Amino acid sequence: MLKLAQNCFCFLFFVTAISAQADTKSKPPQKNFLIHISGTPGTGKTTLGKKLKDLTSFQIIETDSFTSRAAREETEKMLKAGKNEEDITKYIFQKYRDKFFEYNSKFSKIIYIGLLNSNVPKGKLFKDQPFDVKIYYDPGLKEVIRRYYNREVKEGILTDEIYLDEVVSEKAEIRSSKQIRANYEKHKEEHRAMNYQIMNESQIVEYIKKLDHELKKDL
Repeated sequence: MLKLAQNCFCFLFFVTAISAQADTKSKPPQKNFLIHISGTPGTGKTTLGKKLKDLTSFQIIETDSFTSRAAREETEKMLKAGKNEEDITKYIFQKYRDKFFEYNSKFSKIIYIGLLNSNVPKGKLFKDQPFDVKIYYDPGLKEVIRRYYNREVKEGILTDEIYLDEVVSEKAEIRSSKQIRANYEKHKEEHRAMNYQIMNESQIVEYIKKLDHELKKDL
């Protein structure tokens, strides 16, 4: 009788374990809510990301960090070895896909912040990775010009003797306000064509805070 009871208990435990596994497998994976914030270089995307981290429950991921120093060194080796642009693009694609998979598996609510192209032409990489919300950070042309001359020129180019020598010999240049304006308008149009919402900092903060609140209610 005792042996029969033990066998019944083991059978029930086995059935319960199998049922639990079946329930786990039948449950769909947790849905991610993904946001991408793009913008021209040096416009303060990193600072914006820090502010959003403090004000919301989103995980903030900078896509510029996806290609590590080792990966950049590898692309340089590929260039020197005569690899064509398609091979290098495929290599970078895979690096980014691996990172997207890694973070999407870890977190349910993510804001990816970084340039649209991120070394991949025409934003193709970000077309392959679906986002729930796509935002282009626009601080305004005046601020773009101010930051370019303060950071890239004053703190960068003017302190770099090698680069200055290249400017003097016309191998490199310091962009004019006209060139900055043209690049600024071009970037915005490219993002509009891919259905990015154009917003300034305060609009982005308020919009994402509201989204965060709504998503918390749905949990």
